[in-house]
Amino acid sequence: MFDDFHESSRSVGLAGLLLGLLVLAGFCGLGMAVLSGDAGSKGPTLATRVIDQGRMIDQLSGTLRIQKEKLGKLTMKSDTATRSAKTSAEISGDLAIENRLVEKHDASVKKLNEELDGIQKKFEGYRDRYRSNERSLAIGEVLDLSETMGEGYEKSTVREISPLHLRVMRSAGPEGIPYEKLPAAVQDRFQFGKEEAAAFQGRMNAVNAKRGVIAAANKKRMDQKKGVERVAALTQQIKKVEAEIIAKTIFADEQADEASDLEKEAKRFDSDAKIARATGKISMSKGKATQARNKARLRVKRANQARFEVTKLNKELAELELQLRAVKK
Repeated sequence: MFDDFHESSRSVGLAGLLLGLLVLAGFCGLGMAVLSGDAGSKGPTLATRVIDQGRMIDQLSGTLRIQKEKLGKLTMKSDTATRSAKTSAEISGDLAIENRLVEKHDASVKKLNEELDGIQKKFEGYRDRYRSNERSLAIGEVLDLSETMGEGYEKSTVREISPLHLRVMRSAGPEGIPYEKLPAAVQDRFQFGKEEAAAFQGRMNAVNAKRGVIAAANKKRMDQKKGVERVAALTQQIKKVEAEIIAKTIFADEQADEASDLEKEAKRFDSDAKIARATGKISMSKGKATQARNKARLRVKRANQARFEVTKLNKELAELELQLRAVKK
């Protein structure tokens, strides 16, 4: 009974319990006897045991309260985890739905883009055909361009139409007019535009660049050919000069040797003439000596001229060799 009373959610506690016992004691002497231990019972009195049991009950109640608080926190965490798991699942489901909608939208956009590309290509093909026909038919036509070009352009005969300009013949002569300076009606008629002009200019630049590369390659080949030819010519000229140097050197040496021999011969004639004078004989030796010396002087002059020419040829040879080294570099 006590245990049931104490564990009740409306328990009055230890003080209430004692008060109840006192009331019972007032009505019953037996109760007093029991509480005081006079009934001959052994061990702690009932009152002592009741107090001890109450204290134990309070301790157990405190422990139970702590355990309930821990259980409450664990329950809250469990509920939070459950809600989080539910939220994640819901989000995953929503994302899957959104992804399917995005894929469907992308497929629709792709299909529309393909249709637009087809329409654009058809339009561009029609526009190109129109441009070609209209521009071809306009050759020789007389246009009035005075709206933007001013006086003197009232009668401009069309000679050529390109994406960049309209070439016309006026009384002042031929002229190319950039399409930007043409009247708006003329621009619209011939479908001039920046896109076409840029593409045409790009093609022209590519062609000019290719021409430049080809011209540079041709020039290089020509230079190489000229270089080879120049080397051959210089080599041949050097050989010719070297041969002339050798020939003239030999000639100079021969003339010098002949002059030396003639001088010796003249001395012999002088000796013969001296002996003839001493003996009173008539002799032609003196005249022969003079002739020999004249011939010797001529040989010396020729030898000196040849050596002078050899000097000039050596200078020419040195210059040719310098040119040859420069061409070979």
